[in-house]
Amino acid sequence: MCTCDHFAGHVLVNISSTLAVAPFTKVTAHGSLSGPFQPTMASNTMQDLTRNDWTLIESKAKRIRVQVGQEIIKEGTRIDHLYVLRRGSASVELAGTTSRAVIATLSAGDVFGEMAFLGDSTATAAVVATDEVDVDAIWANDLRELVTMFPGFGARFYRSLAVILAQRLRETSRELLREMTKKR
Repeated sequence: MCTCDHFAGHVLVNISSTLAVAPFTKVTAHGSLSGPFQPTMASNTMQDLTRNDWTLIESKAKRIRVQVGQEIIKEGTRIDHLYVLRRGSASVELAGTTSRAVIATLSAGDVFGEMAFLGDSTATAAVVATDEVDVDAIWANDLRELVTMFPGFGARFYRSLAVILAQRLRETSRELLREMTKKR
């Protein structure tokens, strides 16, 4: 049973009742599920992190197994973790007045919670397991401690987050432009 109930990690833009969502960050696993992370070199990953950086992060991570239908993150709760989806898939859901809307789908390697980590904020959506998933939860204070202890790691970590957010902003801006063009 999942004991975590935190979330953020996506960009939402309400465009005249149309929701545009920027994709989530991908990180690929190296070796087995419990092995160290090895990021891909695509522009939407934490590409600046080294293998040693991932080892530091992983040393602070807590593996959580979540069953189908359980919330990994509950909308409206305070965020104090960064998450890496290690196995399975999950949906990002936004509560409406009468139902929930799925606004994004996460798969193994997706990183989420970084926007709330940076902004020290609450979840704007829920994340629900669509099959059995394993998630690494890294407590924000542990990450901040690593940044203080290892300034080089901190520079690479925050630069990686900046690249991710810039990528999402570009993609959300393109989606916004597409939606505005369709309405004309």
